[in-house]
Amino acid sequence: MFSVGPDFDQNPTLLAGLRDTDLSMDERWQKLSEDPKYTEAWGEADGMEHQENWFVEGCGNIKDAYPTTYLEPDFIALYEKVRKERYPDMSPGESLP
Repeated sequence: MFSVGPDFDQNPTLLAGLRDTDLSMDERWQKLSEDPKYTEAWGEADGMEHQENWFVEGCGNIKDAYPTTYLEPDFIALYEKVRKERYPDMSPGESLP
């Protein structure tokens, strides 16, 4: 078992592996966890330096929260939902201090 920041999917190499529709989701995860070509990408996604990304809904806009995938409808919906639930009084564009 290993731990990574919640923004691991923003790493271009890992994102490409996640988007490989030639494989089932289970096969993608197996490949991502076992194929040595992803070792460096996992290393970049590891560590406490990603701690600030645990609360991306505190970002003032979705592009700051998900810089690689912010245009995808699922990310837009998730960001808006969580932001409204956790920070109902925060104005659009306002970020956490």
